[in-house]
Amino acid sequence: MSLVLIATIGYVGYSAFPQAVSVDSFQAFLPQALGMAVASTIFAFITKSNRQAKPYRSKSTYLNIISGIFFAFAALTYLISSRKDVNGLATGFTLSQMNVIIGTLGGIYILHESKTHKEMIMVISGLVLVVVAGIITAFI
Repeated sequence: MSLVLIATIGYVGYSAFPQAVSVDSFQAFLPQALGMAVASTIFAFITKSNRQAKPYRSKSTYLNIISGIFFAFAALTYLISSRKDVNGLATGFTLSQMNVIIGTLGGIYILHESKTHKEMIMVISGLVLVVVAGIITAFI
């Protein structure tokens, strides 16, 4: 439970702290990246299953660096988008969540997930609703 509380505080801070101070997005990026790296390392060491699995000796740990690079780029674009003079926090956050479209379709097509015709219609319908909601939010 305490890890969830710490993660929640970190997630809220990830969006709110750069808005609370007057720093440029690029100035906020490095401290946030260092904070996430330190927090994830602490989580890895205090979680019992990770101590037994030796995460820093696993090939998958190093392969996940690729997804981390993509996340870093997405985080930087989010920080830029959520600035008050660009889109603002609410619109910037909403637009950043459009990655669910790429993630969902990528998960289906790249990972060769099998979906029935009805399931694909439901998935596409849901993604269309996400896009529509994002567009409406951007214009509010």
